[in-house]
Amino acid sequence: MSAQPPPASNVRLENVFVTPEMAAEWDKLARSAERPIKAAKLNGYVTDMLDGNWYDNGQTIGFGSDGLRHNGNHRVKAVLRAHEINPDFPGAWMGVAWNADDRGIDVGANRTYGDHLVIEGKVGSRNLSKNLATVTRFAYMWDGGARSQGGSRVAVPTHTQLDTYQAGYHDLLFLAAERGLVLYSRSDQLISAGTFGMAYFLIARKYDVSSAEDFLFSVAIGADLPQFSAAFQLRKTMTKARIKRLDQSETLAYVLMAWRSHRSHRNVGRLQLPKGGLTQENYPKV
Repeated sequence: MSAQPPPASNVRLENVFVTPEMAAEWDKLARSAERPIKAAKLNGYVTDMLDGNWYDNGQTIGFGSDGLRHNGNHRVKAVLRAHEINPDFPGAWMGVAWNADDRGIDVGANRTYGDHLVIEGKVGSRNLSKNLATVTRFAYMWDGGARSQGGSRVAVPTHTQLDTYQAGYHDLLFLAAERGLVLYSRSDQLISAGTFGMAYFLIARKYDVSSAEDFLFSVAIGADLPQFSAAFQLRKTMTKARIKRLDQSETLAYVLMAWRSHRSHRNVGRLQLPKGGLTQENYPKV
């Protein structure tokens, strides 16, 4: 028995320049099952639109045969918000699928920045793309003043903003992400690849690559370390921290504390975070 071809689709795809007036009408046509708005995602879309960085990535806003819209909530509301901020904002190009009664269109997981790097052909390895995304996002946030977990007012960057930032530190960010993966493996997973990569980037940028290599590989390998060396104490602290499950901000703080002691050739008896916890003000410097 031969396989039968599927029935012809009535879906019609079109590129539409969505004006604020159109967005206002489309906003009223949302189905009740629309996903809730995520502020960071919405603000990122608005930023890209106002900065002239918005582009149609192939995702569509789907309208069913009943005329109701069943996705695209963030994009529609971003046009409205951008117009509120700048009344001269004219609108944005978007893909639209008419008669799209398949509710599965564009309702899957959002593409991460790591996915974006692979799709754009910038990185071939999934592991490297994930770590490069982590290190790039961290560096962007760090340069914006973010330090302690939850203590930053820096907006979550969009993929376009991260691409622009990455262009300024391209070689160093790639190197930091690559070395972060190696350090993670050599350390028997004592510190995450992302945190190793972040520390590598910060130290290499402020001082030099050899400083980052020497210190971080001594931490990762842990061979023949004096008991009161910064690298030894950091390994000891991280071994205990596996039980406490430190977040990334706390782990990086310990790494930077150890680095500063190492650079000043100070003996270390114990590494300890500030009493009362980390804040934007007391976070360790590079």
